[in-house]
Amino acid sequence: MSVKINEELLAQTFAGNATLIKKTMDLFIKTAPDMMNKISAALQAGDSAAVQLNAHSIKGSVGYFTKDEPYTTSFELEQMGRNGITDENKAEAEALAGKLSAELKEMMALMESY
Repeated sequence: MSVKINEELLAQTFAGNATLIKKTMDLFIKTAPDMMNKISAALQAGDSAAVQLNAHSIKGSVGYFTKDEPYTTSFELEQMGRNGITDENKAEAEALAGKLSAELKEMMALMESY
């Protein structure tokens, strides 16, 4: 796994405002774990709509920093939620959620040292 923060995207999104970048990163670090916990709880409860909603929220937040992993992983999980998580694909959704969680941890570590 090789999560990266896209410097060009940051410059474009935040117009080079370093203070705003850091504040947004700090907010992401505070909120991302809760969103992942909500995805885990939704998977356990079989709540596809909640998986979709929280994966969409993560995708939106991550999209300020990259359009690669974990953005693409959150998009995949969002689509699984949209299409419905069933007994047949629940293990796949759980594996994807685990991958997303690991990617987010890597991204948060990058942000903490930014």
